[in-house]
Amino acid sequence: MAVLYPHPHTVNGLKVAGASLLLMAISFLAVKTVRQYPFIIVGWLWFLGTLVPVIGLVQVGVQAMADRYTYIPLIGIFIIIAWSIPGLLASKLNLKIPLASLLLLSIAVLALLTWKQVGYWKNSTTLFKHAIGVTKNNYISYSNLGQALAEQGRISEGIAHLYESLRIKPDYAIAHNNLGTALERQGRLKEAVKHYTAAVRIAPSLPAAHYNLGVVLHRQGNIKDAADHYIQTLRVMPDHARAHNNLGVALEHQGYLEEAVIHYSEALRIQPDYPDARRNLKIALQKKGQFAK
Repeated sequence: MAVLYPHPHTVNGLKVAGASLLLMAISFLAVKTVRQYPFIIVGWLWFLGTLVPVIGLVQVGVQAMADRYTYIPLIGIFIIIAWSIPGLLASKLNLKIPLASLLLLSIAVLALLTWKQVGYWKNSTTLFKHAIGVTKNNYISYSNLGQALAEQGRISEGIAHLYESLRIKPDYAIAHNNLGTALERQGRLKEAVKHYTAAVRIAPSLPAAHYNLGVVLHRQGNIKDAADHYIQTLRVMPDHARAHNNLGVALEHQGYLEEAVIHYSEALRIQPDYPDARRNLKIALQKKGQFAK
């Protein structure tokens, strides 16, 4: 099991044929035994009917499938199992002890598997490492693992995973943004700008990439372009307090004091306990000859 199964964007003909034959065979048996065991067709049709909306006829999201999609469909399988037990117990064969043993063994195995799976959800690192281990070309998990490692201070390890994400999917904007962040932490600003720029080129409405690019450009003294990216951030996320504050700083640096005051004030409206915005607003108002309230 994995937190995410990436979509392969290809169809394996043999798997499709095999699955189709299996479905037809089970459906045939369910119909053939409908008079003797009506619960089989009820459970089977429940399984098939509730599975149809999530089998990917209409692709939603980047995942090929998800384990959670089977929660409701599996009720149908459990109906078949539950209704089969009384019939087995009523048969001439003495199945009470074997069935009880099988039940206890199943509970023990499922408990062990649950304990093992829960361990993978300990933190982001264990979660995405496991996902990478049980899936192929999982560029999203590589990116998420890289980001998690970088946030833990294991920046070089994180960068390696982020490069792997981009090797698999070069146009994955989030990985470019995450890689830019990791490179920025190492002081590699030129490389960070390269990846932030790639991120906003691929996904023009990705606010985090615009903001991060604005911050690095600001640090490099490219105030005008930095302001442009803060503006792009605010077009998508109008309540981004830091973008308002940083845009205010950029505007003030360019001599647009009135506009700077507006953005400092907006930053404080969004985040009243934002000390940088409060200090910047006070200084800007003093420059205007006013008193900060």
